[in-house]
This record gives sequence, structure tokens and C-alpha cells, in this order.
Amino acid sequence: MPVVHAYKRRLAEARPGTKIFEIHGGVNKDKRQPIVKEWESTEGPAVVIGIIKAMGVGLNMTAANHCQFIGKEFSPGLNDQCVGRLRRVGSERHASITVLDYMVRNSAEYRVEQIIKDKEFSFDVVIRNGAKGAAGSSFMEKLNEALEGTL
Repeated sequence: MPVVHAYKRRLAEARPGTKIFEIHGGVNKDKRQPIVKEWESTEGPAVVIGIIKAMGVGLNMTAANHCQFIGKEFSPGLNDQCVGRLRRVGSERHASITVLDYMVRNSAEYRVEQIIKDKEFSFDVVIRNGAKGAAGSSFMEKLNEALEGTL
């Protein structure tokens, strides 16, 4: 977990005394929820640094009022689910939740973000039938017209 350790080191240097927790693939699944509970009960500032695949499923992070992505998954759904962990029943204690995405231009993460946006657009066009073409018909309507009589 080089990214997690680098982020933890920088955070500890920038904010001495801030309690820092880690959740990633190297942390046993049975220990993740207790880590969240300890983080939630910590007095003063506390941060959980983790990997989306380890934190995005099964954990509620409703005590959080900030989320920062320093890397994302190729699946828009996994990224959305991760943010959704902040907005569960019980998160009413915060008027708003701030989500920050850090991006370095021309990096691998930048390319991942482009792929995610392309996937979301394709999903909207093909599955949700949302985007309309110049003639006012959706992609699926145009596809159905093009395939009419061929099946």
C-alpha cells in the first residue's frame, strides 16, 4: 500500500497529533468495522485512509464530513458506492459532505477519470436512454431503427 503509506506520512507531517487509521487489503475484514467505530469515537480530528475496494463495501462512514479521492476504481459504481457510505442514515449530523478529487494531469489517474466519465456517458446514453441526438432520438431508438427488419 505505497500510496496509503505516503499519504499517511505526509498527513502526519502536515497535521501532527491527528489520529490516522488505515483500511486496505492488508487489514483483515473482521477488523475494519472496529477501526471505523474507533475512528468515529475519537475526540478531535481523526482521518481514515483507505483503498476504495476495502472501504466501499459494508462500511458506513457517516461520521465523515470530508472525503478525498487520491485514486479511483475503473467502475463508476464502486466510486459512487464509496461516497454513498458517507450518506447513510445517521449522517444527518453534517449539513454537507465535501468530496475532493485530486488529479494530476497526464497521469494514470487522469486517464482513469476520463475512462470513468466515458463509461458514465455511455451508460446514460445506452442504458438510461437519456442523451438525445441531434434529431431528438436517443441512441437506442436510432439503433432500433437501424436494426429494424434485420432480426
